[in-house]
Amino acid sequence: MAKSKSSPAAMTKARWDRMLAEADQNWREYVEQWPPAKSVRYDRTSKRVVVQLLNGLRLEVPAAKLQGVADGTDRERADVHCIGAGTCLEWRTLDQHFSIEGLLTGRFGNKGWMESLERRRSGLQSITRSTMTGQIRRKRATPRKVATTRS
Repeated sequence: MAKSKSSPAAMTKARWDRMLAEADQNWREYVEQWPPAKSVRYDRTSKRVVVQLLNGLRLEVPAAKLQGVADGTDRERADVHCIGAGTCLEWRTLDQHFSIEGLLTGRFGNKGWMESLERRRSGLQSITRSTMTGQIRRKRATPRKVATTRS
């Protein structure tokens, strides 16, 4: 005699409805924390990717900071679209994808790319600091003129 197999957790309508309600609640919480993109465009003048979020906020990211987008032409950078219900941006011609969550948290590429951005930023800061320090020293070294009055 063959034994009949029964699913230990048969899907009932009530269970299905609970799962859907839970998924809806999870999505609402996610969207509240990480609002999806309503639209995206590349601004050739400012060289920035401009993302209009569903909650009314606008996010602008310099294209030069985005891994794989930085080296693209203006035409390639302009080929950007919202995908995944607005949770992701896609550059088809550059084969690049960025999540809105990642962009909002300042993640513009892989670990190596982010380290290179940090090195560039630190280098600029040290140049700026040394330039500013030199300017301050020069100002301090400049003798001040003392006003004299003749009687």
